[in-house]
Amino acid sequence: MQTDNVTWKMRARVLKYEPETIANLTDRFGHEPSGSELRALESLGLLAPDDIVDVIGNALVNVGKQRLSDLITGTGQAFTTSRGVTGVGNSTTAVGGSDVALLGASQLYKALDGAPTSVTGVITASTTFTGSDANFAWEEWCWAIATAAPVTNASFATATTSGVMVNRKVQSLGTKVSGAVWTLQATATIS
Repeated sequence: MQTDNVTWKMRARVLKYEPETIANLTDRFGHEPSGSELRALESLGLLAPDDIVDVIGNALVNVGKQRLSDLITGTGQAFTTSRGVTGVGNSTTAVGGSDVALLGASQLYKALDGAPTSVTGVITASTTFTGSDANFAWEEWCWAIATAAPVTNASFATATTSGVMVNRKVQSLGTKVSGAVWTLQATATIS
């Protein structure tokens, strides 16, 4: 077994529900369905996304690498239910190691749907963007760690209380419209 190299492999998936699907579910439930309600319907075979976009790859940025180092040495806030954030934006600018936030003119950061899971070097987390959230072209996304309870906001500093962006990926994921609900699910494998 080789122990000299560590790799970061990221895979993500955007589960898309169009406005008509969400309107039908809202009529049925009396409210817009949450991410957990959508996942429950999917697991029962009662619902399938209208579209799915798969994403491969995502670069750790310098401040993200530093946070990982800090966590190994026992300092710094971890990526948890109460501090994990997913951000989406509309910049097509290539990823740079010195990136500290998404670069788009339009962006939105939001807390995780629930606890990220971690099993033997595999971290999985998801965030659902409601019908009124992030209605713009999704060209980039990231994970971040907030220093206080995250709030849904277009400003990285406000959403994360000046937290740390861990990684960033630039790839066209489509244009989200008002009324559509999209969930970004991501899995990082550290080996």
